[in-house]
Amino acid sequence: MSYQTARKESDGPSHSRPRSTMAQGYVPIDCGLHDQLELHAVRRDLLDVEFVDPAGRAQRLDEVRLATWLSRDGAEIGVFVDGDGHETRIRLDRLRVITDRH
Repeated sequence: MSYQTARKESDGPSHSRPRSTMAQGYVPIDCGLHDQLELHAVRRDLLDVEFVDPAGRAQRLDEVRLATWLSRDGAEIGVFVDGDGHETRIRLDRLRVITDRH
């Protein structure tokens, strides 16, 4: 299964949380996407992930698992781990396409 996050850099916040409590430019993700990510984490699904790095460059991770996520300065960050145990932390609003390898 593959799905796009339907988020664009120009999309505004989905709710009115004061900007002072949020990471610079963070846009909260859709609740449905959050639920899907939680399910992938619980099932330890093998994923391919496309995202935009902080410099605005498109990036891709192949065959990773969502180990956990954390919150920093109002932004949610996914911790993706590859088969060698290397972690990549991605702000959830930077995710673009997630493909379940099953």
